[in-house]
Amino acid sequence: MPQQSSHDDVILKVQGLKKYFPRRRGLLKKIVGYVKAVDDVNFFLKAGETLSLVGESGCGKTTTGRCIPRLIEPTSGSIEYRLNNEWVNVAQANPDTLASIRREVQIVFQDPFSSLNPRMTVGEIVGEPLKVNRICGREERVERVRDLLRRVNLSTDMINRYPHEFSGGQRQRISVARSLALDTKVLICDEAVSALDVSVQAQVINMLKRLQREMQLSYLFIAHDLNVVEHISHRVAVMYLGKIVEMSATKALYHKPYHPYTEALLSAIPTGDPEVKKTRIFLRGGVPDVANPPTGCNFHTRCQYAEDYCARSIPQLKEIPEEPGRYVACHRAHELSLAGYDDLQRLARQR
Repeated sequence: MPQQSSHDDVILKVQGLKKYFPRRRGLLKKIVGYVKAVDDVNFFLKAGETLSLVGESGCGKTTTGRCIPRLIEPTSGSIEYRLNNEWVNVAQANPDTLASIRREVQIVFQDPFSSLNPRMTVGEIVGEPLKVNRICGREERVERVRDLLRRVNLSTDMINRYPHEFSGGQRQRISVARSLALDTKVLICDEAVSALDVSVQAQVINMLKRLQREMQLSYLFIAHDLNVVEHISHRVAVMYLGKIVEMSATKALYHKPYHPYTEALLSAIPTGDPEVKKTRIFLRGGVPDVANPPTGCNFHTRCQYAEDYCARSIPQLKEIPEEPGRYVACHRAHELSLAGYDDLQRLARQR
């Protein structure tokens, strides 16, 4: 289990997080099994850093993110958040404490259009958290909304416009502005840039990095695009079938992965050179059914390095002794010499 930083800078600790969705059948809707969307996830987040959760669609990234502010009730585990310098278990918090936590832990969703009320103006959307929480009067609220719009590089002249009048990138900026209206400390970005054009993605990423510096924000950045993740993350946690299989500082993970699934993800990063023939690592078979996961290591059915014992024993996420801060859940982590991103690019140029 990953241990939090020795410094007093950890703001969020997730330990043993599980979220199982019941499977029901028949007229009486009898429970016949469970979908293990998140299965024993452990990580920590430090103040002012970005931790990215990456993996294929359906691996449990979004469910993990939504469990943290309890938009989805976790099945078990602890989610500890440092509120007013005191640790509070979000999973067991009473309504008043949970409301205080949610003022500091906000989420930005993938589709900005569906998360914005089409009948409200930008001023009303961004100012709604201030109004609901009775933070300030109307005049001060308008001024704070204008300031938030400037922070996300939107003109204050747009304050009386409606969501349908904006582009996708502008709508996402509005969503970010709304999420920062209160005393936000942790921002969960759930595929926040995946629906945007590449050029707009870069603008939004640069904006998020600037806001992080200015406001000392911590990001839990949920994504599947490793190109984007490389530019915004301090650390990366790789998820597969509801479990974290590797966690490391970004540069170290891209340079030298320890888990075969991470190696496969790195090989899938597109290159901008059309003359270079990619060295792709194709995983055999498909993603297993999360309602009936494989025995032993979840990844052994698709892993080219799997041995017989991989199907019998579940690997635990453990720190690599020679590299403090790096964690991997693989029986063969110390035996394998996997290719990093630079290695894969070099092989592609030689072909």
